[in-house]
Amino acid sequence: MMTKVLKIAGSVVASLLGLVIIVFLALKLITDKQYSEWITSAVKSTTGRDFSMDTFSLDLGTSFDVRAGGVRLANAEWSDQADMLTLGALEAQVNLLALLKGVADVRIVTTDVDVLVETGEQGESNWALDSGASSEEEESDEEGSFQLLIEPLIRELRMEDVVISLVTEPGMEARKAVLESLLIETPTDITTLSLAATVDGIAIDLAGDLGDIGSVLTEAPNPLRLDGQIEENTLTLGGTWGPLYPKPNLAL
Repeated sequence: MMTKVLKIAGSVVASLLGLVIIVFLALKLITDKQYSEWITSAVKSTTGRDFSMDTFSLDLGTSFDVRAGGVRLANAEWSDQADMLTLGALEAQVNLLALLKGVADVRIVTTDVDVLVETGEQGESNWALDSGASSEEEESDEEGSFQLLIEPLIRELRMEDVVISLVTEPGMEARKAVLESLLIETPTDITTLSLAATVDGIAIDLAGDLGDIGSVLTEAPNPLRLDGQIEENTLTLGGTWGPLYPKPNLAL
């Protein structure tokens, strides 16, 4: 009896392994151009806006690697500005071996990003995108409970040369926030942050610890400590934050 059970279990494992290999090879055979067309079509369908990428590449191995350049998302039709979002370069990496263990070990690097937040004459926002979902579906999503299926691990989140323009009234001069550099990384168990930015000409620098990101999201509060400067003024933020789900918790 035991021998028969082991044979069946072995057959099931072998079949699943074979299926994984077949899927993996099939994904490897799909061209970057096809992936690009699928992504472009999906974003257009979801947002109702034109979306394009000058370059795109995807590689599958022990990690899932994506690179894109010349990314553009069109602005609302009522705006005089053509683009709501442009992105010079994007690199994203997900460790697939870690994902099998229930950990989303991710690395994201972006450069040369321009974001426009704009309000029209009727008070409409250019960030009000058409998701294509009905109001009933949206209400259903809001009422549903959230459960984090995998533990996030921000191996590296690096953003450089990000310009955010805010226009709250038609014809007004845009207020600008320039994110010169943002680095969030987890070299050990603790996630660290460093930031250099300029908001309306005012220089801001911050650096410090964010605690254990995985624990912060769903399990327990973590210590928060950021030190820096706003122009010539010293700034210190200390306290705890988390868990963020189901309700955000922050104490400074």
